Amino acid sequence: MKKNLIVLFPCILLLILGLFFVTDHIALIDNVYNYIVIHNNMATKICKCITFFGSVPCILLICLVLFIFCKKKKEIYSLYVAILLSTAINLLIKWIVDRPRPALIHLVEENTSSFPSGHAMASFTFYGYLIYMLWNLECQKKWKILGTVLLSILILFVGYSRIYLNVHYVSDVLAGFFISSIYLWVFIKIKKKIISK
Repeated sequence: MKKNLIVLFPCILLLILGLFFVTDHIALIDNVYNYIVIHNNMATKICKCITFFGSVPCILLICLVLFIFCKKKKEIYSLYVAILLSTAINLLIKWIVDRPRPALIHLVEENTSSFPSGHAMASFTFYGYLIYMLWNLECQKKWKILGTVLLSILILFVGYSRIYLNVHYVSDVLAGFFISSIYLWVFIKIKKKIISK
């Protein structure tokens, strides 16, 4: 029961974000950009590298490697399904909301709508599911904790890179994280029920 309460936190945050959005107060959140982004050549190069880890080509490449080397093929199939559904949900929301990208010089090329961030959703879903898989492995707890910390940092950095590269508002990335956390929780719950039958 207590584990189920965890999903309430992103639900509440997403609801608050939605209220800011519909009441035209979203700028209060998006203005955080001015305090967290300072552009320079080195940071731009780093962010362009980091953002790749939330892209479809990178995720597909990692999936291929996992499929080749991972013995639990069913988990990899579940990972494929999780990321495909997450992408479909992201594209549907983008189509419904149809929010333009920030009116800034984009440091990478993008041609879809802004809300929610596809990279934020994809990275949270993909690396979040890898964290779930990691905790189901038979290995020492210290390695599970280390893997969780590193993957969590990567998720946050991918989100930040989208803001830094001027292709997303802060609220786009936050929404991507919140939506994916709820989605991933539901997906894993449904998956466990199907397996237990």
